[in-house]
Amino acid sequence: MAIKTETCAFSGLKIYPGHGVRYVRVDSKLFILLNGKSLSAFKFKRNPRKIQWTLFYRRLRKKTGVEETQKSKTRRSTKFQRAIVGATLETINKKRTEPEQTRQAAREAALREV
Repeated sequence: MAIKTETCAFSGLKIYPGHGVRYVRVDSKLFILLNGKSLSAFKFKRNPRKIQWTLFYRRLRKKTGVEETQKSKTRRSTKFQRAIVGATLETINKKRTEPEQTRQAAREAALREV
């Protein structure tokens, strides 16, 4: 059975069941805080990124280990050649290998016809 843990709104640490304080602001926004230390710092409107023992400070300065945050593998897109409607793959490759001057001459001839 998994234990449902919350995260502290100030320090970012895990809060296990039976621990922590719920602080409700006047605009009825709920903040779950780990202990009195984080509650008082939160009430004094201290910035958690500037306080050394918070997780936000440690993440900002890359102090946490690699095991804390696992990087997700990005999918690499693989190139795949397929035929275009009206032209087969062989004709496309043939046009690609012919010199630039012949392609340009064919383009100009097609424009003269139109």
